[in-house]
Amino acid sequence: MPTWMIIASGMTGLACYYIFMALLRAADQRKLKRLETTLAAAGFAWTQRVVGTDGSTGIGVNDANNTICLASMGRDGDTAVAFPVKSVLAAEVFEDGESIIRSSRVSQAAGAAIGGLVFGGAGAVVGALSGSKTSSTHARQLDLRLLVDDVSNPNFDVRFLAFPMSKKRREYADASKSVRHWQGVIKVMMERVRD
Repeated sequence: MPTWMIIASGMTGLACYYIFMALLRAADQRKLKRLETTLAAAGFAWTQRVVGTDGSTGIGVNDANNTICLASMGRDGDTAVAFPVKSVLAAEVFEDGESIIRSSRVSQAAGAAIGGLVFGGAGAVVGALSGSKTSSTHARQLDLRLLVDDVSNPNFDVRFLAFPMSKKRREYADASKSVRHWQGVIKVMMERVRD
């Protein structure tokens, strides 16, 4: 194969890659704009917001007044429900269906109480922070699940990773960083309103 053909093939592949990445960024911007429109229609003034990779769910928070708005965007229309963050009972990160991080008012208090009974004051700290973690080299999905005080719709999931990939890829690192950030945001807001 002549050198010019090899160079042309490489340049064509590179051009296709950049076009694909530009299309992905444009799709992400459309999803974010749809979330912002949905939050605005609900009368919610957000200070931070995120939309899931599939574009079907999103979260807006207003950390100044400790409110949260959960948005669902679908073919049947877009809905958003705003409520005080004290209505959030738990915020949990799932990787491939397994819980890897959980913040819950009930579990933190119970863990501290059990740890304190068994091991004294130091045990209370360990009991409040205890958890398990598993490890693998690939992941299929990353989700943030909120448990809210709403018996008609208690679970709300936002997908941050929607297709299999190696954990060494930058896309996985970005999704992991984002889902952990949002779990942390919700946890901090939950701590602010703790009684």
